[in-house]
Amino acid sequence: MRNENDRLKTQLKQFEVKLKEKSKYDRLATDIKVNNGEIGKFQKRPNELEEIRQIHKKNEEYVKEINKLNNLLQKGEEEKQELIENNINLKKEASQYQSELGTITNYRMDDDDKNHSVQLKKDIEKLQNKLINYVTTLKGDCEIDFNAVNGLMERYHIKTKITPKQPNKPLIKAVLQHHIIKKITKDIREYFKQNSKEESTMHLEAEIATTAKDLENKLAYFSKTRSGTDTVTQAASIKIRQEVNIALGNRGFSDVLSGENYVSHGYTIINNAELNKEINKYRIIKDENKRKYVEKLAPDLIREFIRMIQFRLKVQEPSAQMKWIKMGSNINPSIMEGNWDEDDIDNLEVEVCSFPMIGQNLEDVKKRKIYTHAQVFTKRKKFTSYLGNVIPKENKKNLELESDEEGVE
Repeated sequence: MRNENDRLKTQLKQFEVKLKEKSKYDRLATDIKVNNGEIGKFQKRPNELEEIRQIHKKNEEYVKEINKLNNLLQKGEEEKQELIENNINLKKEASQYQSELGTITNYRMDDDDKNHSVQLKKDIEKLQNKLINYVTTLKGDCEIDFNAVNGLMERYHIKTKITPKQPNKPLIKAVLQHHIIKKITKDIREYFKQNSKEESTMHLEAEIATTAKDLENKLAYFSKTRSGTDTVTQAASIKIRQEVNIALGNRGFSDVLSGENYVSHGYTIINNAELNKEINKYRIIKDENKRKYVEKLAPDLIREFIRMIQFRLKVQEPSAQMKWIKMGSNINPSIMEGNWDEDDIDNLEVEVCSFPMIGQNLEDVKKRKIYTHAQVFTKRKKFTSYLGNVIPKENKKNLELESDEEGVE
């Protein structure tokens, strides 16, 4: 029995060994089948690997192309940014050029410029007051030479006669103011004619003004006779006139450098003495201190009046001008100032114009721009009777302006 058990155990062990071997064999067979199946699968698709290789190759080409395009895109962005910056710079340059072009072709003055029409008007009014102070009120210790004044009024075709008993001082003041302006304008006109080509420091104003006027005329002629559409050429003659007269209006007839010091301009020295001598023919100031004070007004009056009428009026575009009102003209409050009753205007006429009207386009009623009205002294019109009716003697139909024949252009 025992032996039988041992035999069975031995057989069982042998069986287990065989079973293990069989299991191992089965696994191996399975692996072989699997491997054979995979190999068969690949063997059935022999072109698939080649296709994969081709796809991989194309993918690499696409990657290279994409990288190339990315590089081009980046370069394009850089060029775009550069173009944007260049465009900004060009716009700035164009804006600057346009601004400069606007400055070149802009004839108007800034509001704070001394030659702006508003400031110019104020300066003209100051000049009027200087003239009034220079002539004086003719009262107090001021002696009038009536014969000399009557002779002066005859020169200006004023028929009214004055006497110590009927001095009519407002008329005398108006006549003297008229005369002083006429003398200043006549003297400067002669000075410019005689010294326009004198190459000396004392005559620079005349030389500059004459040269600039010649250049202005030639540029205007050049613009008309040469083809082109630019605005700079058209504006050149006007800008030359303006810029030169701005400079002369600022420093014309100022003190002149002589060695290391500045001395009074020769023209003002000479004409200062002549103007004082001229005015003293008609009114004599007895008080010495007052006389010296008034005579010291002459150089500044001469200089400022010349700067105004000879230079600063020409800075305007179009050039401003001064016009006298003819004696005998009807009263026109739109361009004149004086003492009168509005209801009595039709019975009055101009006896003398003490200060000219100043403005632009003065002879064109529609276009005229007045800076300062003419200052006039009036007289009553003469009347004649006709068929029992009193009618005014025939007078000027409308206002008549008078060029300053003794003045500047």
